[in-house]
Amino acid sequence: MSSFFTKTNRKYLYSLALVIVPVLIAYNIIEPEQAPMWLAVVAAVLGLAAPVTALSHMTPDDKDLTTMIELDIEGE
Repeated sequence: MSSFFTKTNRKYLYSLALVIVPVLIAYNIIEPEQAPMWLAVVAAVLGLAAPVTALSHMTPDDKDLTTMIELDIEGE
């Protein structure tokens, strides 16, 4: 999933949102006062890509790694 949220894809999705929201307003699907909220929701969802990617690529601390090794030894 993190490969989908590349910089290029996020840029495309932000642009798409900036085009879709005015169209939704024009067709009275959303109120003009709601537009900033919907754009903020899009930004929040797309902004999750960085922390999710960072968390999925974290390496364990030395202390955590030592604990994991000890648990494996005790399990034998």
